[in-house]
Amino acid sequence: MSILLQTTDGDLDLTSDKKLTLVTDAADACAIKLLNKFRSVRGEWFLDTRVGVPYFESIFGRKELDLGIVKQIFREVLLTTEPVVSVETIDVNLTPDRVLQYSFSVVTDEGARITGGSLEPFIVEVR
Repeated sequence: MSILLQTTDGDLDLTSDKKLTLVTDAADACAIKLLNKFRSVRGEWFLDTRVGVPYFESIFGRKELDLGIVKQIFREVLLTTEPVVSVETIDVNLTPDRVLQYSFSVVTDEGARITGGSLEPFIVEVR
């Protein structure tokens, strides 16, 4: 289970009566987990410093960014998120302004496809 987030800014989605909405669908909860992982820098959450992407250790501040290593790191993030069982696609590129962009498509153990990325919302498609 996860708490429902707003798709526009990632804030908690509070209903009109100011209550949190729990997401019980496994694929929807997985999409929220992935969104949170990609928005978190490893080490920033004091309760578990292993959570998040190692942006500072492995990605930011490099003169020559190896996109293959970034792709491998993102693949690991995706595959270590339950219930993801396979990564269909993962694309990573660096813009001329040195902005890292990514997109992916994964499949869950129930056959749902989750797509998302830095410039697109995380979407769940049920097969």
